[in-house]
Amino acid sequence: MKKLILTSFLFLIFACQGQTSENYKRISGNNSWGFVDENEKEVIPLGIYEFLNPIDEKNMILAKKNGKDGYIDIHQNILIAFDYDDLGVFTDNGLAPATKDGKSGAINRKGETIIPFVYDEVNYFYKSGLAIVHKNGKYGFVNNQGEEIIPLIYEKVDQSMVDEVVIVSKNKKWAFFANNGEQLTKFQFDKVIDLPISNEKSHYSTYFKGGLAIVYLENKPQLINKNMQVIVPVGKYDYIESLNKNGFGIVAKNNKYGIINNQGQEVIPLEYNKIEHPKRYSNILELFVLEKNGTLQIFDENIKPIKQNILSYTWDKIDLGDYYIDVLLLKNNQNNYGIMTEEGKNVIPFEFEELQAFDGEETTIAKKNGKYGIINFKNQNLVAFENDEITSSKFSETYIVKHQNKFGILDKQGNKIIDFVFEDIQPCYYDENNKFIIKSNGKYGIIDLSGKEIIPTEYDEISNWVEYGPEAHFVSKDNKKGMFSKEGKQLIPIVYDKLNYFTNNLIIVSQNKKYGIIDISNKNVIPLKYDKIYLDWYKIYYENQEPEIYVLKDKIYSQLDKNNKQIRTNIPKNEIKEKFEYYIKE
Repeated sequence: MKKLILTSFLFLIFACQGQTSENYKRISGNNSWGFVDENEKEVIPLGIYEFLNPIDEKNMILAKKNGKDGYIDIHQNILIAFDYDDLGVFTDNGLAPATKDGKSGAINRKGETIIPFVYDEVNYFYKSGLAIVHKNGKYGFVNNQGEEIIPLIYEKVDQSMVDEVVIVSKNKKWAFFANNGEQLTKFQFDKVIDLPISNEKSHYSTYFKGGLAIVYLENKPQLINKNMQVIVPVGKYDYIESLNKNGFGIVAKNNKYGIINNQGQEVIPLEYNKIEHPKRYSNILELFVLEKNGTLQIFDENIKPIKQNILSYTWDKIDLGDYYIDVLLLKNNQNNYGIMTEEGKNVIPFEFEELQAFDGEETTIAKKNGKYGIINFKNQNLVAFENDEITSSKFSETYIVKHQNKFGILDKQGNKIIDFVFEDIQPCYYDENNKFIIKSNGKYGIIDLSGKEIIPTEYDEISNWVEYGPEAHFVSKDNKKGMFSKEGKQLIPIVYDKLNYFTNNLIIVSQNKKYGIIDISNKNVIPLKYDKIYLDWYKIYYENQEPEIYVLKDKIYSQLDKNNKQIRTNIPKNEIKEKFEYYIKE
């Protein structure tokens, strides 16, 4: 598993480096790979190679052909023969792990064997200058000359990507070793934490993030430095989180939290209910959020306070035109909302009773003095704070506004699109940017963004989204029901007392206390002559089977097929009751 993870990581690094090398671009299709030039002309056509890696920094391409791995250049010259069952990318020391005939070793860029093919597995070389090797259930390390620096006698070994030291396990305890094979600590640690580090260009790991490593003895944390000196002894804290890049880390004792530096000194005392790093998407930031008595403080990566007296925070994204910025949407202890950057710069001042997230847009909805308006990222008012309501969904290009008990529609810049003449406006779920259910004089209809009437405003009800329902609208008028398409075409006339949709071909309707089944074009499927009709919805929705249709007429239960042919009759009521107990009432 570890080999697979490391291979994927290195692949990503080389993909970034090679993807635009000499303006060549990889293509794929029909289970094969190729390359095109900057004019999209094929340089390596599809149909030859099962896989091609991006071009690396030495203009070599890892390739798979006829189930074997090798290396070629962009002109398809074979640089390393297709002799390998598995072949990795080359690391900085010029070696790549390889497998053939069931054994693993490593080769250089000339295809010469440097580490002999005698191992069950050979991993990649990292900053230590060593690679993990595995043979007969035991692990060790070799250098780039193939010498076994740490013998293959251990149950487990590991290394990070950027540390010169490695770790080795014996009798389920870990010890640190130098890259010359010298043992640096006793076999005493229950575990050593490998910590992720990210920057704009890459993701890697280290044991010594911020200068100290977290190790566990008897399942309790301790901090040591690169000289293997104990900086924070076992038992001082119940919890230690990794230090940030500037050497500050969160610690806890007896459920109280503080912050230490990489000298082990408490720079923030153990007096907080919680301290954490805020997360943005899947990334953990270097900021600190400190909570005490329900109030938050935000410190920067150097433990400098940048915002205090905060009740809550969430991440938001603002469109600045040419680029986006990630910001913190905050609520302070005066219950006012504002926005700041993660560096502590105020973008929107704390002057709003409500402030919706920008969600990657240039504008958002805010509330001040009990009224709603629209502001942009410069805190300029696009719509004055004089409205009773403003709503907008995340993907909508418009705002629905209630002003003096009348609804209208504005665009994202605050320009009026639909006049304030309606009693209500709701976006249609299937096209919330362009079609809207409106209410006028107590009646409902549908209009588009130009104000054109799609469905006349004359109905008592119009459905919007209906679970398992049709791509259409149910309508009611004078206690009768029918259906319109999204385009405003009448599908089912408004003549039925009840209308129960199952599929486009199975709609139970009733008229004058008689039941039948129609399809979405109002064509008769089962005539309207029954006292009741039951359909097995479970078979329709979950088993994707033809439904069982049961009817009641003159107190006799029968079963019909979809062509109105009788299958059974005189069915016992108990059988129907058991199958449709949610329908049957004594």
